Amino acid sequence: MKLLIYGAGIQGSYLAHTLTKNKENEVTILARGKTKEQLETNGLELKHVIQKKRTVDTIKIISRLEPTDKYDLIFVTMKYNDFDSVIEPIAANHSQRVIFVGNQMNPEILKEKIVQKDPAKQVFFGFQNTGGTREGNLITILRFNGGKMKVYLDPDDSQMTQLLNQIFARTNYQWQSDPTLFDWLKSHAALIMVLNSLDLIYRQKMKNKQEMNHIFSITALAFKEAFTVLEENGHPISTKDSEKFIAK
Repeated sequence: MKLLIYGAGIQGSYLAHTLTKNKENEVTILARGKTKEQLETNGLELKHVIQKKRTVDTIKIISRLEPTDKYDLIFVTMKYNDFDSVIEPIAANHSQRVIFVGNQMNPEILKEKIVQKDPAKQVFFGFQNTGGTREGNLITILRFNGGKMKVYLDPDDSQMTQLLNQIFARTNYQWQSDPTLFDWLKSHAALIMVLNSLDLIYRQKMKNKQEMNHIFSITALAFKEAFTVLEENGHPISTKDSEKFIAK
């Protein structure tokens, strides 16, 4: 399978590493600037925390997706606020299938923008359960087992199911179809948005237990407000154990 990982961050880098384990996959990463230079010079270097090992993979690198480039599947693994920047190159490209992987508040709108430009495009959404940090060329990965991805997929879509099974064969990586993923993504994104905002505001202010308790109280109230907005707009809260975060 000819595969493109559009984005060389933590999620995309681990996904690329995983996909290379299946020798039938031809994996390419789209990267730019210093990241592209580091990948071309040093390869894709990952430090796996739980597994206590380092891996280095040699992977083809491109810096631009041309309209005539053809892939069996494109994984877009950029930050949520960068997704709109790839609408034009993805819509103009001849590849038929694309999965946007990561936090996503409006998957329906993003899909509509691409399909309006190319009605033949098949747009999917997924979430990969891995985390990590980047320090220079080295990416530290935190994962359990071989990794896992949830994908919003019609259970009757046998072609896409077969394609994903082929792609992840012999990789020890699991994927599963999740019909509730759109609501899950909104719930998860609300959690992340609150945590990132409060971390930015209060990072230097947790000096004692009293201040910590005050910030925890604010966090719980913020979670409640975010989830209330989602529910009032018809989106059930589906993040596991989310009720633990809500102020009573």
